[in-house]
Amino acid sequence: MSSDWAKYREKSSDWAKYSQKSSDWSKYSQKSSDWAKYSQKSSNWAKYREKSSDWAKYREKSSNWAKYREKSSNWAKYREKSSNWAKYREKSSDWAKYREKSSNWAKYIEKSSNWAKYREKSSDWAKYREYARLGSARLGMVLYLIGLGLGDAEDITVKGLAAVRRCSRVYLEVYTSILTVGKEKLVRGPDRTGPDRTGPDRDWSSIKANPKTTRKQV
Repeated sequence: MSSDWAKYREKSSDWAKYSQKSSDWSKYSQKSSDWAKYSQKSSNWAKYREKSSDWAKYREKSSNWAKYREKSSNWAKYREKSSNWAKYREKSSDWAKYREKSSNWAKYIEKSSNWAKYREKSSDWAKYREYARLGSARLGMVLYLIGLGLGDAEDITVKGLAAVRRCSRVYLEVYTSILTVGKEKLVRGPDRTGPDRTGPDRDWSSIKANPKTTRKQV
């Protein structure tokens, strides 16, 4: 019995050792499990860091894209300003043409004004010629210079004779004229129907002495 009990205690001791080993193994298994979990967490952390690195690259790309969009926006603004500047230059060119046209128009108006003044003067000259044509009824006095021809009473023209008959005063120039007929015949005319133009006779010496009286009233 004692031998069996000794064997039993030996087995019990072996069992205790086994139990201790089992306990150590359980702890090792638990540590292994914890290590496996840690390894898994480490693996997940590595994946997270990889994802974080990818995210950082994405954010960098996003930042570069934002800068690109900003540059694109600035370039669009520059093109818009260039387009506006082109339109401004076009408007400036049109304005220069307009000013040139305005200058030409001002010159045209000035010329038109001068032409209007010229026409007004021409109209006044036409009126003057009309007044001169109508005679003393418009201007008050018209001077006719009528030639006597070769000196005979019948050498005067019909129009000249009509003008002489319309005049209120007639002067006979005898200072340089060479008369071949008498003064009385010239006064009455060849048909003896003209108005009486006889007047006070003048001294020939006074005509020679005073050059202003180179016309003798008849």
